[in-house]
Amino acid sequence: EFRFRFLDEISMLNTGNPLREDTDIGPMSTDAAADAIINMVNQAIEEGAWLLTGGEREDRVVAPLVLENVDDAMCIMQESVPGPIACLQTFDEIDDVLRTFDHPDLHVALFSRDLNRAVHTVQCLSRAHVTINEIPVHHETPERIRRKVDAMTTLRTVVMATSE
Repeated sequence: EFRFRFLDEISMLNTGNPLREDTDIGPMSTDAAADAIINMVNQAIEEGAWLLTGGEREDRVVAPLVLENVDDAMCIMQESVPGPIACLQTFDEIDDVLRTFDHPDLHVALFSRDLNRAVHTVQCLSRAHVTINEIPVHHETPERIRRKVDAMTTLRTVVMATSE
């Protein structure tokens, strides 16, 4: 059920000019970056992954890709993917999720009916950003998250003496 709902949501994403308000996914920064995304996906398919949707390319715009039948040994699961790619995996045990995805450079999106379990999983992962029950619109690197937190934080030192 999740796979079909996820693919429906992906199909509604608009690609194109990032200056247009209805654009969800804009172009890659360079032709080489767009080529790299397509090459990573092609390599994953050669390694046994199934392409469920996406992959069309127009100039630097790559339509969102969804892969299934991926495993931890595949290059696409070992490297940070700087583009609109989602790899779907199912797990029976939460420890398998923790073992597989506890890499600080990976962006993790969790989908679960059990919000307490999802929050517990996030607490067990050593990463700066995890998305729960939402399709991430862009990749948040730990550095980008630190900059956002710094921009929203005012550092203060307060010294308080008690009257004794």
